[in-house]
Amino acid sequence: METPMQKAEPIAPDPLERRMLSLREGLETAVQQLAAEALDPAALEQVDICLLEWRWIESHLARLAQQIARQTALAIDDASGRRPSATGDLVKRWLRSRLQQRQHSDQETAKVLLDGLAESHRLLVLIIHHREFLQRQLILLEQELEERFTQLQSIPVGKGDPAAAISVRIDVLQDLVDGVIDMTASANLFYNKILVDSEANILALTSLEAGRHARSDFALPHFDTLRQRAERGLLSVRGIAHRRAVLDEAFQRKLSTTRQAGH
Repeated sequence: METPMQKAEPIAPDPLERRMLSLREGLETAVQQLAAEALDPAALEQVDICLLEWRWIESHLARLAQQIARQTALAIDDASGRRPSATGDLVKRWLRSRLQQRQHSDQETAKVLLDGLAESHRLLVLIIHHREFLQRQLILLEQELEERFTQLQSIPVGKGDPAAAISVRIDVLQDLVDGVIDMTASANLFYNKILVDSEANILALTSLEAGRHARSDFALPHFDTLRQRAERGLLSVRGIAHRRAVLDEAFQRKLSTTRQAGH
């Protein structure tokens, strides 16, 4: 049975980074093909390849997010169950001291949380860069769509072949626009899911005595504000739990559509 004391399985985002880069290159190629004077016959195939590749990326992101959440949740649950109340009676203290023999220390709990936060931060950076790229491509695609609609409207009635060719291009452009919008929405969901899980982990870290020294080396820029708020007592367990419940429901719905995509 997996416990927080076991060595965490390595979470290596390198394949994810490579495939996200490959997807961006493919999307750029597709946009260029669709903006060319003559429509490249490979454009439709390139669009389909990009949309399928994103399904793999979604599935892989979901598995990584779940792995991080599972490992850190085990650490948090273990630490919560181990720590006796200051007003606990001697019997409770004795029972919990027996559990201490097989439960890891605050230092180990803090390490699991910090490792999880480091991996979460890495994923957030990947998602942020990808969202920025998608936004740039969406602007180009929408501009191209507008130009093609204008071109279609300028064709006299009865000129069937030119109008049909432009209509085909518009259809492919619209498919890619819809795909990029869906990618962006999905990326936003993953971003928010990972962020709220990280917020819970940061709050847990601040409750550990051993976490005080660990937090001095907390070099994760995207989490700086959350860390400062946690240290000032401004993060709410109830608020985190509510947002987590909402995001987890949306995340599970998304996961159900991507479960087989990575296989």
